[in-house]
Amino acid sequence: MSIDLTATGGLDIGSQIRERLIRDLKDEKFVLYFQSIVPVAAVAPGNSLHREILIRFKEEERDLMPPGTFLPILEQQGLMPLLDRWVTGRVMRWVKTLHAAGTPRYAPRCSINVSSDTIRRDAAFGDFVQQAVTRAGIPPASLLFEINTSDVTSGPQAVARFASSLRAAGCDVAFSGFAGEASVLEIAKAQGVAFVKIDGSLVYPISRDRAAANRLLQIQQECRSFGIQTICSQVEDPQTLEILRRIPVNYAQGFGIDRPRPLK
Repeated sequence: MSIDLTATGGLDIGSQIRERLIRDLKDEKFVLYFQSIVPVAAVAPGNSLHREILIRFKEEERDLMPPGTFLPILEQQGLMPLLDRWVTGRVMRWVKTLHAAGTPRYAPRCSINVSSDTIRRDAAFGDFVQQAVTRAGIPPASLLFEINTSDVTSGPQAVARFASSLRAAGCDVAFSGFAGEASVLEIAKAQGVAFVKIDGSLVYPISRDRAAANRLLQIQQECRSFGIQTICSQVEDPQTLEILRRIPVNYAQGFGIDRPRPLK
């Protein structure tokens, strides 16, 4: 499956910096990693069928730059829609290899983060996903697109259009960075959002702070009443995981469960 790296929704690709970044994409300087998202009732990272896709940049032969180093440059150059398409295409290609090898039941659901620029400026992204899924011959439910809550609150209409286009393509949507905002839950319910990912700042202190644990319990109950499943990020230790089991949330993710690994 080939991805057209010039299809950027009319974005201006003019500067030498932009040309270099596009060349780096074509030359596979960007590499994909993943981190398992596991059901709290049965934590087994090696067998996880839900993974968040992460991206790194191969600066040298063995050195990888963290996303906080290169993503701001891509944002400044207006290239995030291009990167989001590149990541989505590579993930589809990987899932396709599993199906071609006759092991579709081991093909995980892959969570892909989409940028603010893609949501606001790439009106054809949903069509791109739908066409690419059809060409690849993979189940569209293999893909889950994560939209940050800050985009939901700052541009609800743009998010509604974007989420609708992805769901029309057969993919699910998640809202990440969720901190219990009632308005976000209302939008999630209206858009048929499958998951909310609870922000790590709310999850991390629950093993030491009863009030934080009670707040997380309240959020879980609210999400359940809306029919939305929860993913807790930044789960760093067994104590936190045990509290999440007692609440109980649906899924957990963090270094206490699984560290990022290359997508192979």
